[in-house]
Amino acid sequence: MIYINRLDTIERQNKKLFTGNRQTSAYYLKHGFLSNTLLAANKIMALDIGIQSQSKGTDPLERDLVVSLKYVEYSFLLDVFKVLENKTGVHISDCDDARLQGGQLELFHNLVEKVIEEVKQKPKTWSEHTGFSVHPKKEVFETLVKSELIEKLINLLNLIEKTQTNERTLFFFGD
Repeated sequence: MIYINRLDTIERQNKKLFTGNRQTSAYYLKHGFLSNTLLAANKIMALDIGIQSQSKGTDPLERDLVVSLKYVEYSFLLDVFKVLENKTGVHISDCDDARLQGGQLELFHNLVEKVIEEVKQKPKTWSEHTGFSVHPKKEVFETLVKSELIEKLINLLNLIEKTQTNERTLFFFGD
């Protein structure tokens, strides 16, 4: 099964053809039509978030504290990423790298705190809309577990705080 995310409805309304080509996908991603290229239905990790490495190695992240978002978690946080983009101009995508620093980190911290409070009001598990299946044609939902998501979001807060304390850059490592 191949599917694309919920933001593709804009693309379909414009009656443009989604080809699955990586370059075409990157264009659509940049302009907010998609949040990922064609995906296998059970894509596991969508985005790694960590402190940007200062070494000259090939890994852009310091690996002592990294938060890895599953695709369903990334989908759940899309609204947070959109608010962040509207206020900072930084586009966070699971396909592109992004960086936050300084005052941007405080904004992100505040947004994550608000999301934690929202998640606390959710049931133990719930279905999150993650996309549309191209073949067969249907909507795709995945299950989120409240306790797991809260734990991951608290780890994200800790990561943001560590980044702020050390006056470093928070790095979003996309595909």
